[in-house]
Order: sequence, then structure tokens, then C-alpha cells
Amino acid sequence: MKKNIIPLIILLIVVVATSCGTKISTTSAIVKVVSKDHTNSDFWITIADMSQNDSEQVRLKVDNENTWNLINEKELYTISYDFKEKEKGGTLVTIRQAEKDK
Repeated sequence: MKKNIIPLIILLIVVVATSCGTKISTTSAIVKVVSKDHTNSDFWITIADMSQNDSEQVRLKVDNENTWNLINEKELYTISYDFKEKEKGGTLVTIRQAEKDK
């Protein structure tokens, strides 16, 4: 009986600890890339959501340098990203150039 309780307590602690962490939501939107920047090994873009008039800008980490190199400032993209509410930023998940009106 005691052998079964210890793993259960550990599992309960892990569940409580992870539920108190940063809230993450996944968002999809058409955005304009406002700027790009990088440090030694971190690559970032700042975006503005085009569906909102008074859109606040969001800073997103781009995990891949090659992807970052292909992104152009002032261009429109359809993206999805994981947004971390406490950090007011997130991580880019997918990106593709938005289709232009014909």
C-alpha cells in the first residue's frame, strides 16, 4: 500500500506545480512583421495582428535561423504561435506568406 502512495504523491505534486505555471495559448492570425532582431543564438520577430485596429505588438521567438532569414519586415504572413501571457511574448509555431488579393 505504501509503495502505491509515494508515486501518487509525486504525480500530485507535478500536476499542481505545472498548473500554477505560465498560461500558454495558441493563436492563429494574419500579421505584419514590424521588426526582426537577434542575439548570439536567439532570433526574434515583432508582429502586429492585422485583424485588430489597435493591435499591440507581440514579440515571438523563432527557433530556426533559416526560417528567421526568410521572414521580411513589413510583409504580411499567416502564422500560428504559442503566446505566454505572463511574458507578453511567445514562440512562432508556423508561418507562411499571406496570399495577396487578386
